[in-house]
Amino acid sequence: WSSDVCSSDLGPNTDEHDFNFKIKNALKFLKQKNFHKKEYSHKIIVLIPICCEEIETLKKTIQFWKKTNIQVFFITTARELNQETFLILKSENMNYFHSPNRSGFKAVQLNFAIQKILERKFNGYIAIFDIDSRPDLKMFENIKYYSAPVLQAPTIFIGGKTTFSFASAIYQTRRVVTFEIPQFLQQKIIYLIGHGLFLHSSILKSKIFNEETLTEDLILGYQLFFKNTQFEILPFFDKALVPENISVLTKQTSRWFLGDLLFLKHVDFQFKNMLNIIKRYLHILDWLFGSIAVLLTLFYGNNIEQSLILFEVIMFIILNIITAKLFNFHLNFKIILNLIFRMIINSLPPIYAILNFRNIKFKTTKK
Repeated sequence: WSSDVCSSDLGPNTDEHDFNFKIKNALKFLKQKNFHKKEYSHKIIVLIPICCEEIETLKKTIQFWKKTNIQVFFITTARELNQETFLILKSENMNYFHSPNRSGFKAVQLNFAIQKILERKFNGYIAIFDIDSRPDLKMFENIKYYSAPVLQAPTIFIGGKTTFSFASAIYQTRRVVTFEIPQFLQQKIIYLIGHGLFLHSSILKSKIFNEETLTEDLILGYQLFFKNTQFEILPFFDKALVPENISVLTKQTSRWFLGDLLFLKHVDFQFKNMLNIIKRYLHILDWLFGSIAVLLTLFYGNNIEQSLILFEVIMFIILNIITAKLFNFHLNFKIILNLIFRMIINSLPPIYAILNFRNIKFKTTKK
């Protein structure tokens, strides 16, 4: 389990005070609503890139957004294999941009749509969501209290049909509360997440998303951070599904790891950024070696080392259980066992990413 729950860049929770401070700050933040006094007038356009989606998922997503008065544009692509997608969008009178790209990743679709919107002299926020996003719609009502160029809604992950997916949802939601939210609140180096993301037109430009990577959201976050762009995190959640099984989860998160590992290739930075870069890489490498190091210590460490690590493991399990209770996740003995298993295999995606580097890097499938 990586340093997402650790206050130190080097190992599990070596600074208990800082760790507790992060938790308390995150929980305090989640209770805040309408704490900004000044109001702004913002237009909002939602973009949802799609490619070869399941038709039932597309229909459910359309019905979700049609219940709102929010302006939504789907972004299709020439890579689309299912022509029924276009028929449904047209029959439901949904707005959409059709990107002519027959290769490339999600970034190509987003850049195409953003360019079309900017040509209309749009002034406001472009919000990006995934096909499976189910955001708390109150966030749109409260955008008027924000003015930062970048707004990010944190994510609650939702389990699917398997016990493993429920455990993964708890595991990943816990990471949001104990790492991502505190990083935003403390304005520390952080990536962006490609759903629940609001970008103001003042910072938008042609090809704002890097088209050479599957992790365009991570890269944009680092790039804007190094330019001292202001980020604010919203106290309203987006909801997203987690993969049903280990195979899909490993392939998905291995792309995240590879995007993080190679982010310096795609961003401009200065010498003054080196400390932040080093800190970020310590977190990235901890993802690779974290659970391996813990298991090796449990099996081969001395009594003191084993006791310390065992204590940390127990505290980590408790933290995940608290997260489950906090967000009303279903919890039973099987889910807890799968949660422990999820912790044990946390180093698997980075290992998979390294072993399959070329395939992951150059395979032009949707994210």
